[in-house]
Amino acid sequence: ITLVFVWLFLRSPLHRWPAAVCLCGQAVARVGGVLDVSGANPFEPIDAMMLGGAFASAMYVIALFGFRMFDVAPIARQTVIAQMREGMLVLDAQRRIIDCNPAAEKILGLPSQHLRGRAADEILKVPAPAQGKFDENRLDPPEIFVGSGESCRHFAIQSSPLTDRRERPLGHLLLLHDVTDERNAQARILEQRQALAALQERDRVAREL
Repeated sequence: ITLVFVWLFLRSPLHRWPAAVCLCGQAVARVGGVLDVSGANPFEPIDAMMLGGAFASAMYVIALFGFRMFDVAPIARQTVIAQMREGMLVLDAQRRIIDCNPAAEKILGLPSQHLRGRAADEILKVPAPAQGKFDENRLDPPEIFVGSGESCRHFAIQSSPLTDRRERPLGHLLLLHDVTDERNAQARILEQRQALAALQERDRVAREL
């Protein structure tokens, strides 16, 4: 069981805190057992092992019900985020990246451990908005370009503020939408309009001549 909690603590950010609580309870229970065996129980006549076991049980209850360790909803939410096509970046109040999903790693070409802790403006190459905030109400969201030439991809950045229960700002959630096909279609339409305008102008000049 200890190895399971250690694995959850190291590999699953969703279960890190409840796993730490369970490990703390187990550590106290083991210390109680050692005190009993060594005869150095400072709680006599109370059994130190029983005290440690009671503490560990309380920690398990807190982890299971207080943190909802095995609640299916957070697990499902984490699965959806991992399978999203859009890149997702979570920024703190200082606009540093604190989390991302696999799609964002693929888009930016960097693993999560190289993204966490770095400034979003440095990674995305987007000028910092006024007062250090993204304007959620702007009609034309900022875009970034990944790659070059024919392999260049366009990504629009959609920003949403993150607040606590008292509506105090905590950071921002950024979604990177691939708009390459839309931009290419707009470019083709613009070229067609320019070609049509050039033909019409040539016909007008021909008629005048």
